[in-house]
This record gives sequence, C-alpha cells and structure tokens, in this order.
Amino acid sequence: MNTFLDIVKKCDNFPYPDEKDEKNLIHDVVPLLLNNVKIGLIYKTTIPALKKYNEQHQKPCPFIIEETFVTFASHLNTFEKLTQEIKKLLEVWREEKAFPALEVYGPSNLAFVIERSGTQLFGLLTFGVHLSAYVKTTEGKLKMWIAKRSITKSKWPGRLDNTVAGGISYNLTVKETLVKEAMEEANLSEEIAEKAVP
Repeated sequence: MNTFLDIVKKCDNFPYPDEKDEKNLIHDVVPLLLNNVKIGLIYKTTIPALKKYNEQHQKPCPFIIEETFVTFASHLNTFEKLTQEIKKLLEVWREEKAFPALEVYGPSNLAFVIERSGTQLFGLLTFGVHLSAYVKTTEGKLKMWIAKRSITKSKWPGRLDNTVAGGISYNLTVKETLVKEAMEEANLSEEIAEKAVP
C-alpha cells in the first residue's frame, strides 16, 4: 500500500537536477526562448506540428525553430501580438486534432496569454490555488472535508480531491481565484472563503 509520501512523489513529476530522469528529459525537449530568456520547454514531439504551422504562414513565419531552441519571430514583439499568435496556433491545432490535450478544455511583465490546455505543449508552468477545509469538533478533534470529483470529470473522475482547487488566471490574484473557486466548487460564500489562511 502506498504511503502519502509515495503518492506525493508520484504527483511531483518535476525533473530535479539531482535525479537521473532529469538527464533523460533534457534530450526530449528544447527550450522555448523569449528575448533570449528560457520561459519553457517544448517536447520534441511537438516540434513537427510547430513546423507545419510555420509552413502554413507567409513569411515571416511566427516561430524560429532551431535544433537547440525555439523562439518567436521578431515581428511578434508585443504582449498582444504574442497572445494572438499563440491563440491562433492552438485553434489550428485543435481543429487539426493535433494534440488530445487541447480537446479536454475547451498586468505585470506579461509576455502573452495562453489557455491552460496549451501550456503543457510548451512546457510552461501553471499555478493554482488549493484549499483544504476542516472543522474542529466539540471534542477538539480536527475533521477534514475531503471532496470527491464528479464522475463526469474528464480528469480523474470519482477520485478524492482538495475541498477547493483551481488554476490562477493571469487577471486574478490568488485570493480572488480562491474566492471564485470556493463558490464554484464547494458553494462556499465569499464571506467564508475570504477567511482562508495560507
């Protein structure tokens, strides 16, 4: 039987430098650069679809694809242009059914906005909020609220889950996301959700 630590280790699939799998992962990805800064890792299996997308455009192509990196063409030099290009790319890939992941999900120094389902194709990190709710009984014991995912969910249907969890959109703060998700997922009022503590 798995311990909680075993389960956490299975969930944490980030390639840490001291792990042997990290070396293998490096051979399967190329860096995604923006202004010569690595912002993500693109699986090599994604590159053919990216090249095909480039070929469907008149010059200049939106992406510069080299053996050791991928970057954006110089004409994509604003937040709006980058966001629009990534949006068009994902729409094309969805229409072509290029990647199954795209079918699942329908203002600081921002580079571009990308829908959540497309982030994994570029190796981009996403962030979310997770809330574990509990109550204290009259005897002083803590009782956790363990949610169960809907059987109709596309990911992990019927499995145990956080009380509340959800991805943080670029235009919402952590607290705003928590309040929104608490209402949507657990029917917790804003008044209650606002009391959440880290």
